[in-house]
Amino acid sequence: MQKARTNGEALTAALRDLEFRISDDQAQEIERGKDFIQFKNGPFDVDLVFAPDGIERFEDAWSRGRNIAGFPVCSIDDIIASKRASSRAKDGETLPRLEHFGRYLQQRDRPYAERLWHLPSQKPAGTGQQRSQQPSSRAASRKGKRTQGNRTPGDGYSR
Repeated sequence: MQKARTNGEALTAALRDLEFRISDDQAQEIERGKDFIQFKNGPFDVDLVFAPDGIERFEDAWSRGRNIAGFPVCSIDDIIASKRASSRAKDGETLPRLEHFGRYLQQRDRPYAERLWHLPSQKPAGTGQQRSQQPSSRAASRKGKRTQGNRTPGDGYSR
């Protein structure tokens, strides 16, 4: 969350609406954007982090984030960078799971054709190389197209 008094006031009100017990001192810490504040006195635990390790500027992290079901969410790459930069033992223990999840998200977000045909992701602009748009013979045969080395039903081949 970007440090701004109006953001802090809105966050304090939202936490109180969720029935967190927030003292006036804690409300002031939120409103001034204290680097780290932890709450364990509500319906669930919340860590407010206004200055996470490994993230230089809020604006950069915000631009890399995603909107999921109407909620802004930090990018998995920024979460991993922050955990790595913190050098805390418990963060080191979670890094392999976060990195695995990051790879899953990367694979999930690839266009369907790339996943189906096992094509590499497109090279960045300016590299002069483009990925092939041709499906593998396996993918083509699934679509009923005849390719070299594959037979289709009706050509004398029986299974």
